[in-house]
Amino acid sequence: MTLANCPVTGELVDHLLELTHLTCEDDETFDNFLTAHGWRYSEFDDSYETAAGQVVSSGHYDGGPEPNGQTAWATFCVYDPEYDGVPDADHLAAVWGCVRGWTLHPDQGRGRLDADWQDAAALLTARFGHPSAVAGSPGPADPPTVPPRRYALWRGGDRVLFLAQDTDPICYCCFIRNVLVVAPADRDDALPGPDALPDWYASKLLREGAAA
Repeated sequence: MTLANCPVTGELVDHLLELTHLTCEDDETFDNFLTAHGWRYSEFDDSYETAAGQVVSSGHYDGGPEPNGQTAWATFCVYDPEYDGVPDADHLAAVWGCVRGWTLHPDQGRGRLDADWQDAAALLTARFGHPSAVAGSPGPADPPTVPPRRYALWRGGDRVLFLAQDTDPICYCCFIRNVLVVAPADRDDALPGPDALPDWYASKLLREGAAA
């Protein structure tokens, strides 16, 4: 089993919150944001690398009419689940092993993926309080023996922060990843409970095509 990661930090959370407030039709404003924080355009399509190496993708949030703004996805851990018993560790190393700030762990797998998710959840809880909902649900392609994927949701003012486990779109969805999603949300909007959390994540965020 193989895993690659670049842990979530408080600085990353700050940057994602700032990014989602930008009007990114203004290329100069967005370029200034990248320069100010030491980000750069990534070798991955439609994404960026932070100074620490997290891969961030952004797109427009269309889950509600107001407020308008960016949605940002920061991938921070990717795991080779050995689909059909065939490991793809060489491919994972070739793709994620070349990203600055990332570390390969050839002898670790799903347990480390879940531990990194828990570390990120602890950081968000310390900052935003307990999540409004936490859930675990099997992925659509996962056999019954695979542990459920984890989801948690926090409200941070006029933003929601979603910590999720889904398939990694950069590698044709052959890996499972941990991702932190920050999106605009009206302060008065009701947030989903645990049972609705996976479907809410898919309908509100994944329909934009940033993940599968």
